[in-house]
Amino acid sequence: MRKLILILIVLTLGVMMSLWDVDKNSNNRISPQLNQSDQIVQRVSNATTSVNPVTDATTTSGFLKTANGQILGNNGTNNVGLFGFDDTGTMVVKVAKPGYDANSATNDQLIFNSAQNTFKIALTDTVVLTRDASDSFNGVSYQHNLGFKPVCIAFIDYGGITLPMPKLYFNGTSGILDEQVQIQDISTSVITFDATAPTGGSRYASAQTYTIRFYLLQETAN
Repeated sequence: MRKLILILIVLTLGVMMSLWDVDKNSNNRISPQLNQSDQIVQRVSNATTSVNPVTDATTTSGFLKTANGQILGNNGTNNVGLFGFDDTGTMVVKVAKPGYDANSATNDQLIFNSAQNTFKIALTDTVVLTRDASDSFNGVSYQHNLGFKPVCIAFIDYGGITLPMPKLYFNGTSGILDEQVQIQDISTSVITFDATAPTGGSRYASAQTYTIRFYLLQETAN
């Protein structure tokens, strides 16, 4: 009987101790949970110790976390960088020009604003285009297979000189067009470049070779 009583006492004490063994770091919690041990002196994130996000004040350059879901990069004077929700509730990234605050800057005062459409390089490469002698037209095609019609910016390397396309060559004496190098067509899978030299022009009789560097761009979505 004594053994049974001792066992009951031990079990009762164990239950009572477990009920009191709550999270030691229970300040500011909505409802501390039972049987949870927290031996970490400083938590990794403030969000685990408070119901609402915490505002970390700063007086020198660094980062400021605000209660409305923003992380601001502060240079000691202005919040030049912003990552978080804007006034419309849209997640944005903004970087302001020197002297402006990313929170209040207008579009022309921002270096970068993720809320605006931008072109990004989807693909870049080079092709070699050769127009044969006494041939008025030659073309070269490139299979990009992007699945959409990209915007193309292209340059030609001719004789060590980089020139933007389209490139028009005019006769220095008569002023007539002797040759043009251009983008002929862009589809969802292929881009074609061509060189055209009118019969009888000063460049018609000689072969010409051009190295074309091109950039295919995709517009980002809102």
